[in-house]
Amino acid sequence: MKWTDEINKNLLLCYFTVTNLQQNTTGYRSQLYQAFMNIYPELREMITEQRLSDQIRVIIRNNRISPTERETIRRQAAEAIQNEDEPQAQQSASPTSHPQTITPETPETHTMLTNTQSSSAESSIRHTQHETSIPPTNTCQPSNQIDETFIELYAQYQGANPSSRPFITRPQNTQNIKNTIAIINNIIGKRTEESNSCLDIEEILTLVYCGAATTMRTHEQKNKNNDLTKTKAAIPPWQHRLQKKIATLRKEIGVITQHLKGNLKKRPPQNILPDISSEESVVEILDTKKQQLQAQAKRLKRYKKSHQRKQENKLFNTNEKRFYRSLETTEQQINNPPSLQK
Repeated sequence: MKWTDEINKNLLLCYFTVTNLQQNTTGYRSQLYQAFMNIYPELREMITEQRLSDQIRVIIRNNRISPTERETIRRQAAEAIQNEDEPQAQQSASPTSHPQTITPETPETHTMLTNTQSSSAESSIRHTQHETSIPPTNTCQPSNQIDETFIELYAQYQGANPSSRPFITRPQNTQNIKNTIAIINNIIGKRTEESNSCLDIEEILTLVYCGAATTMRTHEQKNKNNDLTKTKAAIPPWQHRLQKKIATLRKEIGVITQHLKGNLKKRPPQNILPDISSEESVVEILDTKKQQLQAQAKRLKRYKKSHQRKQENKLFNTNEKRFYRSLETTEQQINNPPSLQK
Protein backbone atom coordinates (compact mmCIF):
# COMPACT_ATOMS: atom_id res chain seq x y z
CA MET A 1 0.00 0.00 0.00
CA LYS A 2 1.00 3.65 -0.42
CA TRP A 3 1.08 5.92 2.60
CA THR A 4 -0.60 9.10 1.39
CA ASP A 5 -0.60 12.44 3.23
CA GLU A 6 -4.17 11.92 4.37
CA ILE A 7 -3.41 8.52 5.89
CA ASN A 8 -0.29 9.88 7.60
CA LYS A 9 -2.23 12.80 9.09
CA ASN A 10 -4.99 10.53 10.39
CA LEU A 11 -2.38 8.16 11.84
CA LEU A 12 -0.62 11.03 13.61
CA LEU A 13 -3.95 12.30 14.95
CA CYS A 14 -4.72 8.86 16.36
CA TYR A 15 -1.23 8.71 17.86
CA PHE A 16 -1.60 12.06 19.65
CA THR A 17 -5.08 11.15 20.87
CA VAL A 18 -4.19 7.69 22.16
CA THR A 19 -1.01 8.79 23.92
CA ASN A 20 -2.70 11.86 25.46
CA LEU A 21 -0.40 14.24 23.55
CA GLN A 22 2.51 11.82 24.09
CA GLN A 23 2.29 11.80 27.84
CA ASN A 24 1.67 8.03 27.91
CA THR A 25 4.06 6.43 25.41
CA THR A 26 4.07 2.90 26.86
CA GLY A 27 1.68 0.19 25.78
CA TYR A 28 -0.13 2.39 23.30
CA ARG A 29 0.24 0.24 20.16
CA SER A 30 -2.92 -1.82 20.62
CA GLN A 31 -5.02 1.31 21.23
CA LEU A 32 -3.40 3.04 18.24
CA TYR A 33 -4.15 0.04 16.06
CA GLN A 34 -7.80 -0.03 17.15
CA ALA A 35 -8.26 3.72 16.62
CA PHE A 36 -6.63 3.60 13.18
CA MET A 37 -8.69 0.58 12.09
CA ASN A 38 -11.87 2.42 13.03
CA ILE A 39 -10.97 4.91 10.29
CA TYR A 40 -9.55 2.42 7.76
CA PRO A 41 -11.15 -0.99 8.42
CA GLU A 42 -10.15 -2.24 4.96
CA LEU A 43 -6.47 -2.18 5.98
CA ARG A 44 -6.87 -4.55 8.91
CA GLU A 45 -5.29 -7.52 7.13
CA MET A 46 -2.48 -5.49 5.57
CA ILE A 47 -1.08 -3.54 8.55
CA THR A 48 0.10 -4.69 11.97
CA GLU A 49 0.65 -2.82 15.22
CA GLN A 50 4.40 -2.79 14.67
CA ARG A 51 3.98 -1.34 11.19
CA LEU A 52 1.96 1.58 12.54
CA SER A 53 4.62 2.29 15.16
CA ASP A 54 7.30 2.22 12.47
CA GLN A 55 5.31 4.60 10.28
CA ILE A 56 5.07 7.08 13.16
CA ARG A 57 8.86 7.09 13.36
CA VAL A 58 9.15 7.61 9.60
CA ILE A 59 6.67 10.52 9.63
CA ILE A 60 8.49 12.38 12.39
CA ARG A 61 12.08 11.62 11.38
CA ASN A 62 11.69 12.22 7.63
CA ASN A 63 9.31 15.19 8.00
CA ARG A 64 6.59 13.55 5.95
CA ILE A 65 4.35 16.07 7.72
CA SER A 66 5.73 19.56 8.34
CA PRO A 67 6.10 20.81 11.94
CA THR A 68 3.35 23.38 11.36
CA GLU A 69 0.88 20.72 10.25
CA ARG A 70 1.97 18.48 13.13
CA GLU A 71 1.19 21.31 15.56
CA THR A 72 -2.24 21.75 13.96
CA ILE A 73 -2.94 18.01 14.30
CA ARG A 74 -1.73 18.18 17.90
CA ARG A 75 -4.25 20.94 18.67
CA GLN A 76 -7.04 18.90 17.07
CA ALA A 77 -6.08 15.96 19.26
CA ALA A 78 -6.05 18.22 22.34
CA GLU A 79 -9.56 19.45 21.49
CA ALA A 80 -10.77 15.88 20.99
CA ILE A 81 -9.33 14.83 24.35
CA GLN A 82 -10.87 17.87 26.03
CA ASN A 83 -14.28 17.13 24.51
CA GLU A 84 -14.08 13.58 25.84
CA ASP A 85 -13.14 14.78 29.32
CA GLU A 86 -15.88 17.45 29.61
CA PRO A 87 -18.84 15.01 30.11
CA GLN A 88 -16.86 13.16 32.77
CA ALA A 89 -16.03 16.41 34.52
CA GLN A 90 -19.68 17.51 34.50
CA GLN A 91 -20.80 14.20 36.01
CA SER A 92 -18.15 14.31 38.73
CA ALA A 93 -18.81 17.99 39.60
CA SER A 94 -20.76 18.51 42.87
CA PRO A 95 -23.97 20.64 42.92
CA THR A 96 -22.56 22.90 45.65
CA SER A 97 -19.57 23.95 43.61
CA HIS A 98 -18.94 27.66 43.48
CA PRO A 99 -19.64 29.35 40.14
CA GLN A 100 -16.69 30.70 38.25
CA THR A 101 -16.31 34.44 38.10
CA ILE A 102 -15.72 35.83 34.63
CA THR A 103 -13.60 38.93 34.57
CA PRO A 104 -14.20 41.43 31.81
CA GLU A 105 -11.55 41.54 29.11
CA THR A 106 -9.39 44.66 29.11
CA PRO A 107 -6.50 45.67 26.82
CA GLU A 108 -4.05 44.59 29.52
CA THR A 109 -5.65 41.19 29.99
CA HIS A 110 -5.87 40.76 26.22
CA THR A 111 -2.12 41.41 25.91
CA MET A 112 -1.39 38.95 28.72
CA LEU A 113 -3.55 36.29 27.08
CA THR A 114 -1.83 36.84 23.71
CA ASN A 115 1.62 36.48 25.27
CA THR A 116 0.50 33.38 27.16
CA GLN A 117 -0.89 31.79 23.98
CA SER A 118 2.28 32.56 21.99
CA SER A 119 4.52 31.15 24.71
CA SER A 120 2.37 28.03 25.00
CA ALA A 121 2.51 27.59 21.19
CA GLU A 122 6.30 27.89 21.21
CA SER A 123 6.60 25.42 24.08
CA SER A 124 4.25 22.99 22.32
CA ILE A 125 6.32 23.23 19.12
CA ARG A 126 9.47 22.52 21.09
CA HIS A 127 7.68 19.66 22.79
CA THR A 128 6.70 18.29 19.38
CA GLN A 129 10.19 18.61 17.92
CA HIS A 130 12.04 17.15 20.90
CA GLU A 131 9.75 14.97 22.98
CA THR A 132 7.53 13.64 20.20
CA SER A 133 10.35 12.10 18.27
CA ILE A 134 10.34 8.46 19.21
CA PRO A 135 14.10 7.90 18.74
CA PRO A 136 16.42 9.82 21.14
CA THR A 137 17.76 13.16 19.98
CA ASN A 138 21.38 12.24 20.61
CA THR A 139 21.27 9.44 18.07
CA CYS A 140 23.91 9.89 15.39
CA GLN A 141 23.04 10.11 11.71
CA PRO A 142 24.42 6.65 10.73
CA SER A 143 22.25 4.95 13.36
CA ASN A 144 19.19 6.82 12.03
CA GLN A 145 19.95 5.58 8.52
CA ILE A 146 20.37 2.03 9.81
CA ASP A 147 17.06 2.27 11.67
CA GLU A 148 15.28 3.53 8.55
CA THR A 149 16.80 0.75 6.43
CA PHE A 150 15.74 -1.84 9.01
CA ILE A 151 12.18 -0.50 9.04
CA GLU A 152 12.03 -0.54 5.24
CA LEU A 153 13.30 -4.12 4.99
CA TYR A 154 11.04 -5.28 7.80
CA ALA A 155 8.01 -3.89 5.99
CA GLN A 156 9.17 -5.62 2.79
CA TYR A 157 9.87 -9.11 4.18
CA GLN A 158 7.32 -9.32 6.98
CA GLY A 159 5.09 -12.32 6.38
CA ALA A 160 7.04 -13.36 3.26
CA ASN A 161 8.01 -16.93 2.52
CA PRO A 162 11.55 -17.51 3.89
CA SER A 163 12.51 -19.60 0.86
CA SER A 164 11.72 -16.70 -1.50
CA ARG A 165 13.99 -14.22 0.27
CA PRO A 166 17.38 -13.42 -1.31
CA PHE A 167 20.38 -15.34 -0.04
CA ILE A 168 22.76 -13.31 2.15
CA THR A 169 26.46 -14.09 2.14
CA ARG A 170 28.77 -13.84 5.11
CA PRO A 171 30.19 -10.29 5.52
CA GLN A 172 33.82 -9.52 6.18
CA ASN A 173 34.89 -9.27 9.81
CA THR A 174 35.71 -5.54 10.02
CA GLN A 175 35.26 -2.95 12.75
CA ASN A 176 32.63 -1.02 10.78
CA ILE A 177 30.49 -4.13 10.41
CA LYS A 178 30.88 -4.87 14.13
CA ASN A 179 29.60 -1.38 14.96
CA THR A 180 26.65 -1.82 12.60
CA ILE A 181 25.77 -5.18 14.15
CA ALA A 182 25.84 -3.60 17.63
CA ILE A 183 23.35 -0.92 16.51
CA ILE A 184 21.08 -3.53 14.92
CA ASN A 185 21.18 -5.63 18.10
CA ASN A 186 19.89 -2.61 20.04
CA ILE A 187 17.09 -2.11 17.49
CA ILE A 188 16.01 -5.76 17.73
CA GLY A 189 16.22 -5.62 21.53
CA LYS A 190 13.91 -2.62 21.68
CA ARG A 191 11.40 -4.36 19.42
CA THR A 192 11.35 -7.45 21.63
CA GLU A 193 10.81 -5.28 24.71
CA GLU A 194 7.94 -3.41 23.06
CA SER A 195 6.24 -6.66 22.09
CA ASN A 196 6.35 -7.87 25.74
CA SER A 197 8.19 -11.07 24.68
CA CYS A 198 5.17 -12.28 22.67
CA LEU A 199 7.13 -13.20 19.54
CA ASP A 200 6.80 -16.44 17.65
CA ILE A 201 9.62 -18.18 15.83
CA GLU A 202 8.67 -16.69 12.45
CA GLU A 203 8.79 -13.14 13.83
CA ILE A 204 12.19 -13.78 15.39
CA LEU A 205 13.56 -15.18 12.13
CA THR A 206 12.21 -12.15 10.26
CA LEU A 207 13.94 -9.77 12.67
CA VAL A 208 17.24 -11.63 12.36
CA TYR A 209 17.03 -11.74 8.57
CA CYS A 210 16.19 -8.03 8.34
CA GLY A 211 19.13 -7.28 10.61
CA ALA A 212 21.50 -9.21 8.33
CA ALA A 213 20.05 -7.60 5.20
CA THR A 214 20.41 -4.16 6.81
CA THR A 215 24.09 -4.85 7.47
CA MET A 216 24.68 -5.88 3.86
CA ARG A 217 22.81 -2.87 2.44
CA THR A 218 24.54 -0.43 4.80
CA HIS A 219 27.97 -1.56 3.61
CA GLU A 220 26.84 -1.93 -0.02
CA GLN A 221 27.62 -5.64 -0.31
CA LYS A 222 25.76 -7.48 -3.05
CA ASN A 223 23.49 -10.41 -2.22
CA LYS A 224 23.36 -13.60 -4.14
CA ASN A 225 20.16 -14.08 -6.18
CA ASN A 226 17.90 -16.89 -5.13
CA ASP A 227 17.79 -18.45 -8.60
CA LEU A 228 20.31 -21.09 -9.57
CA THR A 229 21.20 -19.55 -12.92
CA LYS A 230 24.79 -18.30 -13.00
CA THR A 231 25.50 -15.24 -15.08
CA LYS A 232 28.74 -15.10 -17.00
CA ALA A 233 31.26 -12.77 -15.39
CA ALA A 234 32.48 -9.78 -17.34
CA ILE A 235 35.96 -9.94 -18.90
CA PRO A 236 38.53 -8.00 -16.86
CA PRO A 237 40.19 -5.03 -18.60
CA TRP A 238 43.64 -6.63 -18.57
CA GLN A 239 42.31 -9.78 -20.25
CA HIS A 240 40.51 -7.76 -22.91
CA ARG A 241 43.70 -5.76 -23.56
CA LEU A 242 45.92 -8.85 -23.90
CA GLN A 243 43.42 -10.65 -26.12
CA LYS A 244 43.31 -7.62 -28.40
CA LYS A 245 47.11 -7.59 -28.69
CA ILE A 246 47.18 -11.31 -29.46
CA ALA A 247 44.52 -10.92 -32.17
CA THR A 248 46.50 -8.06 -33.74
CA LEU A 249 49.75 -10.06 -33.77
CA ARG A 250 48.04 -13.08 -35.34
CA LYS A 251 46.62 -10.87 -38.08
CA GLU A 252 50.03 -9.33 -38.83
CA ILE A 253 51.73 -12.76 -38.87
CA GLY A 254 49.13 -14.03 -41.35
CA VAL A 255 49.60 -11.02 -43.62
CA ILE A 256 53.42 -11.34 -43.61
CA THR A 257 53.22 -15.10 -44.24
CA GLN A 258 50.97 -14.61 -47.24
CA HIS A 259 53.33 -11.90 -48.50
CA LEU A 260 56.27 -14.31 -48.43
CA LYS A 261 54.24 -16.89 -50.34
CA GLY A 262 53.31 -14.32 -52.98
CA ASN A 263 49.57 -14.57 -52.47
CA LEU A 264 49.02 -10.83 -51.95
CA LYS A 265 48.40 -8.47 -54.85
CA LYS A 266 49.43 -5.41 -52.85
CA ARG A 267 52.26 -4.87 -50.47
CA PRO A 268 51.29 -4.91 -46.73
CA PRO A 269 50.92 -1.49 -45.07
CA GLN A 270 53.83 0.26 -43.37
CA ASN A 271 52.66 -0.47 -39.84
CA ILE A 272 52.88 -4.22 -40.53
CA LEU A 273 55.86 -4.47 -42.88
CA PRO A 274 58.24 -1.50 -43.36
CA ASP A 275 59.90 -0.75 -46.71
CA ILE A 276 62.77 -3.22 -46.91
CA SER A 277 64.51 -4.79 -49.90
CA SER A 278 65.86 -8.12 -48.65
CA GLU A 279 63.75 -11.16 -47.96
CA GLU A 280 65.85 -12.08 -44.94
CA SER A 281 64.73 -8.95 -43.07
CA VAL A 282 61.09 -9.93 -43.74
CA VAL A 283 61.75 -13.34 -42.22
CA GLU A 284 63.32 -11.67 -39.17
CA ILE A 285 60.28 -9.47 -38.73
CA LEU A 286 58.05 -12.55 -38.97
CA ASP A 287 60.10 -14.35 -36.32
CA THR A 288 59.92 -11.28 -34.06
CA LYS A 289 56.14 -11.17 -34.40
CA LYS A 290 55.91 -14.85 -33.52
CA GLN A 291 58.05 -14.37 -30.42
CA GLN A 292 55.88 -11.43 -29.34
CA LEU A 293 52.77 -13.56 -29.85
CA GLN A 294 54.22 -16.35 -27.73
CA ALA A 295 55.19 -13.91 -24.96
CA GLN A 296 51.71 -12.34 -24.90
CA ALA A 297 50.02 -15.76 -24.82
CA LYS A 298 52.18 -16.87 -21.85
CA ARG A 299 51.43 -13.61 -20.07
CA LEU A 300 47.69 -14.09 -20.59
CA LYS A 301 47.87 -17.63 -19.21
CA ARG A 302 49.85 -16.47 -16.18
CA TYR A 303 47.45 -13.62 -15.47
CA LYS A 304 44.46 -15.95 -15.71
CA LYS A 305 45.93 -18.31 -13.13
CA SER A 306 46.68 -15.43 -10.78
CA HIS A 307 43.17 -14.01 -11.22
CA GLN A 308 41.57 -17.40 -10.59
CA ARG A 309 43.64 -17.83 -7.42
CA LYS A 310 42.49 -14.45 -6.12
CA GLN A 311 38.85 -15.27 -6.89
CA GLU A 312 39.10 -18.58 -5.04
CA ASN A 313 40.65 -16.90 -1.99
CA LYS A 314 37.87 -14.31 -1.97
CA LEU A 315 35.20 -17.00 -2.30
CA PHE A 316 36.78 -18.99 0.54
CA ASN A 317 36.65 -15.95 2.86
CA THR A 318 33.03 -15.13 2.03
CA ASN A 319 31.42 -18.56 1.52
CA GLU A 320 33.43 -21.68 2.27
CA LYS A 321 30.57 -24.02 1.38
CA ARG A 322 30.28 -22.59 -2.12
CA PHE A 323 34.07 -22.77 -2.51
CA TYR A 324 34.21 -26.48 -1.75
CA ARG A 325 31.28 -27.13 -4.07
CA SER A 326 33.14 -25.36 -6.86
CA LEU A 327 36.10 -27.66 -6.27
CA GLU A 328 33.85 -30.70 -6.54
CA THR A 329 32.35 -29.57 -9.83
CA THR A 330 35.74 -28.71 -11.36
CA GLU A 331 36.71 -31.29 -13.96
CA GLN A 332 40.21 -32.67 -13.52
CA GLN A 333 41.92 -33.42 -16.82
CA ILE A 334 44.38 -36.29 -16.72
CA ASN A 335 46.71 -36.34 -19.69
CA ASN A 336 48.71 -39.44 -18.79
CA PRO A 337 46.69 -41.88 -16.69
CA PRO A 338 48.77 -44.12 -14.41
CA SER A 339 49.46 -47.63 -15.59
CA LEU A 340 47.93 -50.60 -13.85
CA GLN A 341 50.36 -52.05 -11.30
CA LYS A 342 50.47 -55.79 -11.02
